[in-house]
Amino acid sequence: MDIGQGIKSTFIANQVIFASPDKTALKYFLKRTGGTVIEDDTVPPPPAELGIQVNPDDLKPTAYVVQVDPNKFSLDDFAANANKAGVGGAFKISSEAAAKLMALSAAERATGHAVVLNYMSFLQQEVLNATRECARTATNGCINDDAFNIAQFQRTGSRSNVLAAWQIIAASHIQRRVWVAILDGGFYVDPITGGAINLPGLGTDFPIQPLQYDFVVGDYSVGAPSPTLCSGGGACPWHGTGSASVATGLVNNSAGAAGTGGLIADPMLFHLALKRSQQVKAIRTAILWGADVISMSYSGSCKEACQDEEEDSGYPKAISDALGAGIVLVASAGNAGMNVDAANIHPCTIDGVICVGALQDGGNTAFDTRAVDSTGRPQGWASNVGAGVDIWAPTNIPAIGQIGPMDANFAR
Repeated sequence: MDIGQGIKSTFIANQVIFASPDKTALKYFLKRTGGTVIEDDTVPPPPAELGIQVNPDDLKPTAYVVQVDPNKFSLDDFAANANKAGVGGAFKISSEAAAKLMALSAAERATGHAVVLNYMSFLQQEVLNATRECARTATNGCINDDAFNIAQFQRTGSRSNVLAAWQIIAASHIQRRVWVAILDGGFYVDPITGGAINLPGLGTDFPIQPLQYDFVVGDYSVGAPSPTLCSGGGACPWHGTGSASVATGLVNNSAGAAGTGGLIADPMLFHLALKRSQQVKAIRTAILWGADVISMSYSGSCKEACQDEEEDSGYPKAISDALGAGIVLVASAGNAGMNVDAANIHPCTIDGVICVGALQDGGNTAFDTRAVDSTGRPQGWASNVGAGVDIWAPTNIPAIGQIGPMDANFAR
């Protein structure tokens, strides 16, 4: 769905979210549409090692993803139903099938049923060809770059002052470590056991057996490449590994790269295809699993129709519930060089979510390497900006992430 001025929202063309736990209403909806339930937001029970007792009712589904054939539905009453449902604005739709799916949602919502589209977000990152702190190998073994020499961690330049934070933590008595739920895609762990895998000569940034859940296939091992592309359409198969490395990578262990929170934080790895329904389910899971922080290195525009049906989607409620549980939520501002408020970039502009922009290397201005090549095509990328950006962070932070021809990727 194209709103104009480069603002687009993407949804799954043959899926809707039936956002109600009412199974009788669901039964009649499936009968009306010929749809099939393909997933729900049942929360997986916390692993035994967390020692958390939960109310079984909290695990029960509150919404269902229904696959339908959009070509079965008519566009005849789309405008009238959209008006009745409070859906407005001017936008272009990419296909007739997508329009018919929106017509179905509008028709259902016009009669009081919470049926919404399954919108997508996209991982945010920039891939480079270098790395630091035991993320590189040489003929005589690992190259041990001192993390204290990493420019992005210094009190000058971008002024992140990570090193001073490390020193305070090291000198303090830590009552307990912090759980950081990494909502992302692409984690390089054993696909069967979920155990950490040592990269040849590099080691790993993960604990031996990290806590994890795969919301794509529904099991407790996240070992798989990301099922989605990154901003700009680039491949980023191990984006989640990079994100976890930056946030929680173990420090001073002669392996991998030093994570900014590695002295005090451990990851919960949540593998997503970044559909809105999965994001809601993952946030609900993070709450019940006892996460202290939820990290979301992805974004997507939610304007017009997406914005109109937002309350029915369960997304704001999940965010509100997480905030009510005392969880800190952090999200990427995005890499499209646009204003986060004008484009209503989610989740970073949702009240209570800390929206993080990217700083120019060694500076205090928004990152921007955009240029135009000889054919007139734009090259490079730029951080999103605007009043909705709450905090700015260094970019190109060394991290273990890319498995294959490049040694590392740099995830934000």
